[in-house]
Amino acid sequence: MTPLLQIIAARIARYRHQTVAGTFVLGDEQGNVYVLAEGANCTASLVSQHMDWYVGSYGCGDKPIFPTVEDLLDDLRAHFAEIAPALLMRKIRSVEG
Repeated sequence: MTPLLQIIAARIARYRHQTVAGTFVLGDEQGNVYVLAEGANCTASLVSQHMDWYVGSYGCGDKPIFPTVEDLLDDLRAHFAEIAPALLMRKIRSVEG
């Protein structure tokens, strides 16, 4: 997972450098991770439609703080640990009717 985390961290820094904007990180039920620049055309709508995918915001504000790879790993682990029980309950409810 380290290459993925390094790519996410680099993209957060790049978005901040190029656009002076923060970054939203989202993770869906299939394990996909989305790294979206704050202020991009699709970002606001995607984040508002999928708040349950929200992992965190990084590199935002006047004095941005950039996450370490370990910070990102902790955030993603916590996020996906929360999603898994919800998916299981949805599946149980769909089977039970």
